[in-house]
Amino acid sequence: MKFLFDWCQKFDEEKREWRSDAKVLSLEIFQRECCFASAKVSIFLTNPSLSFSKKYAKIGVQLDDNSPKVDLLFSGRVVSFPIAFGKSCVQLELISEPENYQNQLDEFLQKNIGQYQRVNKHQFVRDAFNFDDLFFSEEDLNNPTIFLEGGTHCFYWDMKNGKLSLSDINQGEKNIEICERDILEKSMNISLAREPYKKVSISLTAKWTQYLSGLIDLYPFIAKKFSDGIICSLTNIKSKIRKLCDLHNDGYDLLSCTVKETDPTKLIPLKTFPMTSAKFTLAVEESPKKVEVAFRKFYFHGEMLLNWRRKQRRSENVNLNIINTNIDYGREKKIFLRLNSIQLPKQYPNWNFFARYKPGDRILFDGFVFECKENHFSGNSFDEKKWNKLEKIPDALVNDSCESFFGTERGKNAIKYALQSAIALMNYSARYVEVSFCVDATKFFHITINDQITLIDRRFEGGKITGKIVKIRLLAKANKKIMQITIASTLGKQIANSLEQINTYIDTLKISDDEESETKIDLRDIVKDVEVINPPEEQEKILAQIPAKSISELESRLKKHSTKIRLSLAPQNFGYTKSKQLNLPELLLK
Repeated sequence: MKFLFDWCQKFDEEKREWRSDAKVLSLEIFQRECCFASAKVSIFLTNPSLSFSKKYAKIGVQLDDNSPKVDLLFSGRVVSFPIAFGKSCVQLELISEPENYQNQLDEFLQKNIGQYQRVNKHQFVRDAFNFDDLFFSEEDLNNPTIFLEGGTHCFYWDMKNGKLSLSDINQGEKNIEICERDILEKSMNISLAREPYKKVSISLTAKWTQYLSGLIDLYPFIAKKFSDGIICSLTNIKSKIRKLCDLHNDGYDLLSCTVKETDPTKLIPLKTFPMTSAKFTLAVEESPKKVEVAFRKFYFHGEMLLNWRRKQRRSENVNLNIINTNIDYGREKKIFLRLNSIQLPKQYPNWNFFARYKPGDRILFDGFVFECKENHFSGNSFDEKKWNKLEKIPDALVNDSCESFFGTERGKNAIKYALQSAIALMNYSARYVEVSFCVDATKFFHITINDQITLIDRRFEGGKITGKIVKIRLLAKANKKIMQITIASTLGKQIANSLEQINTYIDTLKISDDEESETKIDLRDIVKDVEVINPPEEQEKILAQIPAKSISELESRLKKHSTKIRLSLAPQNFGYTKSKQLNLPELLLK
C-alpha cells in the first residue's frame, strides 16, 4: 500500500493517470463533523521540475504495487506556502473545500426549502418543522444551516469529491464492525464528553399589539343614574345631551346620537310617571289667594352610540419542561426563545360600523377576508349576506382582537418548533461517551465521518458498543500507517420517534382562552363615571326654598340650576404591556 500525490487543474477533475516522480514521505488527513477535511503531506522530489504554482492537488492510495489501480482518497486546495522546502522534499497543507461549496449550499437551500416553507400559513405541518417568519428573519434565508437546528442532521463534505450531503448525528450511513483484535494495543481511550441533558426548560415569548374595536351605547349608563331609569329634567336639556355626544376622548368616535323627548309610559307601560313637578307657592302680597305653580317634566330616550378603539401591547410567555426518561441522571438546561413580530399585515382595512361600502371593497372581519357584493351602509352589525368570504387571514393572530397567540394554529406550531429545537439539543448531548482508538489504516482507510462503528469487545457491557464517527485522522509515515477514530455513543439511549411524540403532544394540548382578571380587557370598564348635577328631585328642592313672587323668578332660578351630566370615559390607548403566562404540561420523552 502506498500513497500518491499529483496536481490537478480543478477540485473535481477526474484523475486517470498519476505521476510517479513525487513520492509521499508522510501524510496526515484529518476531518471532524461539519468541517472540511485537511491534509498535510510531505513529498520527496525525484523530479526537481515539479511545479508548486498549482492551486489544487489530489492524494490517492494504491493498495497493490502490482496493480495500477489507484483509489482516490483526498482532493484539496493548497492553503499555505510550501514549507520545509529543501533540495529533495517539500511539505504542503491542503483543505478539501471545493470552489463551488457556497453554490452547493444555495442549491441545498433551494432544493429543501419547500419542506420548510409554508405556502398557506394556516396549514399545520406535521412531518417537519417549517420555515416561518415567526422563527427566522429575512437574512436567515441566506444561511442554510438554520434549517438543520431542529433536526438530527449536520453537513458532511466528502473529502474525495467535495459533495455536500447530510450526516445523522446518531447513526451513520453504513455500520462497520471492528473487533478488539483489530484495535492497536494501548490505543483505546474512553471518556465522558459531556453530561447529557436530563431536563430542558423552554421559555417561549411572543409579543404583539392588540387592536380591539366595538360599539358602546352611553344612554343606559346615564339613564340608570336617574330615579326612574330614564333621563329626566325640569328643563329641556336635549341640546346639552347632543353636545355631550360630541365628546372626543382618546380612542372614541361619535357614530350616532338619536336621543329625543319621549313619553315614558310608552317605554314602561305599567309604571306611572309624574308629568309635572311638585307645586310651588308664589308669595304674592296683593293677592289673598295662594298662587301655585308646577313645571313640566321632560323625559328623554334614544341611543348615544360611540365607536371605541383600543390599542394594547401584549406579551405571552409559554413555559414547559422536557424530561428525557431514557437516562437516570443528567444536567438541566434552560433555553429562551423569542418569536419575531406576529402582527397582522394591513393589506385590507378592518370592517367598520356605519360605513358606506360598494361592490369590490375588501375588508378583514373575524379572521377572514371578505369582498363586498352590493352597495350598502354597514350600520351597527356585520351582515354576511352582503359579502363574499374569500380566505382566512394568512397570519399568526387570525384577527386583531386575538387575546392568546399560542392558542392559535401558528402559536401551537411555534411551540412545536421550540420542542424540536430543544429535543435536538437534548439528542446531541446524549452522545456523552466518546471512544478513541487506532486501527491499521491499510484495512480501514475508507472510513469517513458519515459512518458508524460497532466495536466488538468483551470489556463493554453486552460485548459491544455502537457510535457515530465524529473525528478521523489518517497518519502515514515510512512503514507505519494508522487510522485514529473517535466515535460518540449514546449507549442506546437516544430519543426515538421524537417527532411523533411532539405531534401527539400538540394534538392533545389544550390552551384555555380564559385570562386572569388583571390581564383581560374588560369592556365594562369603558364608562368610568357618570355624574348627574341637579336632577329633577334636586331642582324641586331648590325651587321649594325660594320665596318667589313670580313665575319668571322661579324660571330664572330653574335656568341657573338646570340638569347637567358629566361623563368620564376610560382612555383606550395604554402605554404599558399586559402579560400572560402559560405553564404547559411536561413532555416525557420515551
